[in-house]
Amino acid sequence: LAVLRMLHAAMRQFAGKNRVAGTLGIAALEYYGDLRPHQSISDEQAEEMLRRYRAGQARLREILPSWDVQLLRLLQNHMFYNNFPHVGGSDDGLKALWGLSFAAAYVSFMLVGCTPLWNNETQAVDVLSPVFRLIEHSDFKYRVVRTYREMSDGPGNWLQLVAFCE
Repeated sequence: LAVLRMLHAAMRQFAGKNRVAGTLGIAALEYYGDLRPHQSISDEQAEEMLRRYRAGQARLREILPSWDVQLLRLLQNHMFYNNFPHVGGSDDGLKALWGLSFAAAYVSFMLVGCTPLWNNETQAVDVLSPVFRLIEHSDFKYRVVRTYREMSDGPGNWLQLVAFCE
């Protein structure tokens, strides 16, 4: 549930506030059943969000059976675009890895959270495009690394972020 809490905190940071993907963040929070103004969620809320995520993930795999491969391609493009691991002019490979892992989980979390907005591959791309604009053209990577540091119970959580997508 630690990973879900990190993703939820990141989603809250951008929901409604980012002009590109803010409305998608609100839609995702609504899907996950959380529109309250607080910043943390209870264990029960986290369990319900995880249940909804898993149900949406099953639907995602029905509509986009090659989602795993597509997500890898998106992340490869993201890495190339950002000159990974020199993200933001930094040589801190560990921060870059955290940011990349967080981006992978965030994309999956957002796409599932926006399930009511899409029914086919073209509509899924219409959701993914603003999510990647948020990731590529905002302070996303800096915020999520800060969120990771504040909420992580150890450096091994980046593996949990990646596993969350599966």
